[in-house]
Formats: sequence, structure tokens, C-alpha cells
Amino acid sequence: MKGTKFSLVTLLGVLFLWFGSGCYKTPPELEEAKKAVQKAAEAEAPKYAPEQYKSAEELLQQAEKADAEKEEDECREKSIAARDAAENAYKAALEEAERQRKLAQEEAERKKREAEEAERRRREEEAERRRQAMLEQQRKLKLSQINNMKIHFDFDKADIRPDAEPVLRQLAELLREFPNIPLTIEGHCDERGSEEYNLALGERRAEAAKRYLMSLGIDESRIETISYGESRPIDPASNEEAWAKNRRDEFKVPVE
Repeated sequence: MKGTKFSLVTLLGVLFLWFGSGCYKTPPELEEAKKAVQKAAEAEAPKYAPEQYKSAEELLQQAEKADAEKEEDECREKSIAARDAAENAYKAALEEAERQRKLAQEEAERKKREAEEAERRRREEEAERRRQAMLEQQRKLKLSQINNMKIHFDFDKADIRPDAEPVLRQLAELLREFPNIPLTIEGHCDERGSEEYNLALGERRAEAAKRYLMSLGIDESRIETISYGESRPIDPASNEEAWAKNRRDEFKVPVE
């Protein structure tokens, strides 16, 4: 009888030890927490939601510790908390990644707009430079045209001849186009006559052209006259053809 009682006690003890040590089962919430933390990591939560991810990791470590110690309730509680924290980290990471993506896109679009605007301005400035260069070329060409103009006079005369009037009218048009350009009228003579007489005659010829231009609306203050007399002949020959060339007014404006 005593032997039977002892065997029963022994059996109960073995069963107690077996149930006490062999019945513990890891809560499924722990695996869920691990997967949630892994999912958050793949969503780059350590980069985009570092605080939330760190909290999830710490809770998972606590759950694993409880699991190792077979603290089922503690393991379950920490696993659920780790899972929830990981899910929050996952969502926060997605939101932050999207926010940064949008910011990067907006920045890229802004830089693109700025580059396009800079290119547009560059093209406009280049076009304006070309336009100004063309206008300057045209200006110099027209001013050079003035410097090539001449009118001629009869022997010992300072009267404006009919063939000179179209030249002076064209000159007046160019002067009106360039209202800030001063004009110098140079009077010239042929070699006949004294130097003193020819200087005076050259001055009368320059003044005659000046008066004509003033009659066409050119302001007197813009016009300067000078006589070179016979000192600057176009043709140095001593014949009628050369003398006719040398009896003249020339017109000078600054080109540069």
C-alpha cells in the first residue's frame, strides 16, 4: 500500500514537472511583431521614422527576452506593443518618404524652372545684344554716309546749287534721326586766289550749308563751321576738273 502511494506521488510530480516545463508556447504575437518590425525596416523606417522604429525595436527585444524567460503574458504584451509601434513606424516612414519625395520633386521642378528662366533670359539678352549690335552697325553706316557727303560750288561762289539741295535734304533727315550728334561743316576752295581770300570764301560756303540745314529744322547749336580754304584739295591737279572737285563743302560727324 505504501509502495503504491509513493508511486502515485512520484507520477504526479513528474506530470507536474512535465506540464510546468513543456506546455509553454511562444505567443503568436511575437512573430507578428517581428514581421512588423521587418516590414518597417524595409520601408526605411530607420531613416524616415527613426524614433518610432527605435521604440519598436526596443519593445521587440523586451518581448524576445520575455519569451526566452517563458513569461508568456509579458511576451504577449511586449509583442503587441512592438507590433503596434512597428506599424506606426512603417506608416510614419511612408509618409515621411512621400513628403521628402514631393519636396525633392518640387525642388527639382523649381530648379528646372529657374534653369529654363535663366536660359530664356540668356536667349533674350543674346537676341538684344545682336539687335543692339545690328543697330550700332546701322548707326555707324549712316554716320559714315554723312562723312562721305559733299556738295560743290561754282567758281568764286557760295550759293547752294540745285544739285546740292537733295544732298542737304538727305543730310537733314539723317541728322533728325540722330538728334544728339553734332555736325561740322568744312568749307573748301580751289587754289586760285589768295590764301586769306580762300579761307573767307570757304567759311561763306560752310555757312551757306549751315543756313540751309537750319531752314530744314536742324538746330543751329548742333552745327559748327570751319574753313580750310585751299589747303586740303581732293585733286591736286591745276585744271578745271580738279578745281571743280575742290570747290566743296564736306560734312563730318563722330562715328564712334
